[in-house]
Amino acid sequence: MSFSSKVKTELCKIDAPYCCKYAECYGSLLCSKALKFTPFLYTSENEDVIEHIKLGCKKFFGTSFTLSAHGNKKDIFSLSCKDEDATVIKSAFLTSEKTVIQSHIIADDCCKVSFIRGAFLSCGYIDEPEKNYNLEFVFSDLTLAYELEQILEELGFAPKWSQRNNYAVLYFKESEKIEDLLTLMGASDKTLELAEIKVIKDIRNNLNRTTNFMSANIGKAVNAAV
Repeated sequence: MSFSSKVKTELCKIDAPYCCKYAECYGSLLCSKALKFTPFLYTSENEDVIEHIKLGCKKFFGTSFTLSAHGNKKDIFSLSCKDEDATVIKSAFLTSEKTVIQSHIIADDCCKVSFIRGAFLSCGYIDEPEKNYNLEFVFSDLTLAYELEQILEELGFAPKWSQRNNYAVLYFKESEKIEDLLTLMGASDKTLELAEIKVIKDIRNNLNRTTNFMSANIGKAVNAAV
C-alpha cells in the first residue's frame, strides 16, 4: 500500500461530530467527479475510502450503493446508486450560485478542516516521502480549486499552483507544511512516520556529504604528497 493510500485509510477512521462528518462527505463528493456524472459514479483506488463514502451517504441520505470494479481496472472501485438517490444528494450538495462551495456547510473552522479532509480523500495525493516531498489536490474545476485555496489560506496554509493538462493542481513541497497539513486533517500517525523518514533522510544525506568531503580532502592530500 502506498503512503498516500495509508494516509487516506487513517483519515477514514477519524470520529467527528455530525456537522463535521457532513462537511467531510460534502468535500469528498464535491471534489470528485461523482456529482457531475449521470448516472452517479464515485471511484477510488482505496477500498476504505469507498466504504467511508458509502456509510456517509447512507447516514445522511439513506442512499443504497452498488459496489463494483471500475471497468477493466480491478484495482479501482466504484459506487453507483439509483437516479432518485443521486438526485437527493445532488440537490443537497450542488448550488446554482457562482460559488461552488456552500459556505453554510463549512461555517466553522472544524467543518472547514473536515471539508479539506474529504477533499483529500477524493482528489488528494502525497508522494512517497522517501523519494520526494509533495502533497497535492488535483481539480478539473478551476473555481473549486480557487475556493479550496481560500479555505486553506484561512487556516494558515498557502498552496502553490500549477497546471497539469486540463487540471488545476494545488500543492505543497515543504516537508514542514505537509506535516502540519496531515496533522490538521487528523493523520497524526502518518505525520510521525513522515517525520521519522525525514530524520533518516537527513542523516543519510549528512553522511554522504561528510564522506564526499573526506574523500575530496584525502584526494587533495595525496596529490599534494605526490
